[in-house]
Amino acid sequence: ISIIFQLFLSKVLTQVQVLCKVAQCMQSVLNHWGIVGRMGGDEFAALLYTPMKQKDMEELMNHFMDCIHQIVGSDNTLSCSIGVMPFYQADSLQKLYESADRCLYKAKSQGRDQYCIGEIQGKS
Repeated sequence: ISIIFQLFLSKVLTQVQVLCKVAQCMQSVLNHWGIVGRMGGDEFAALLYTPMKQKDMEELMNHFMDCIHQIVGSDNTLSCSIGVMPFYQADSLQKLYESADRCLYKAKSQGRDQYCIGEIQGKS
């Protein structure tokens, strides 16, 4: 688990409590639009299988980030980085995963607490 998560955990919630709250955010915000999973530490990947416009994806991810930021217990706010891969149709789950992973690292290169949305896969 990342240093940011560790600092947060040591002062506010246990690791299990934090992960449960993050899972609740994932389910409440993204459940109808795709799947999201933890890659490790404070790193996540989202595969969005419901067709939507770029603006709508950005609003959805902003809502998810806002939900994550509300996981607090004192003055600390939780943060995360997310790689987002929208798709209509995919050649393979492995390729989607790799694309989401590249987006994740692009988000991380922009600094902490960011998301990066990749180009739609399988668009006709």
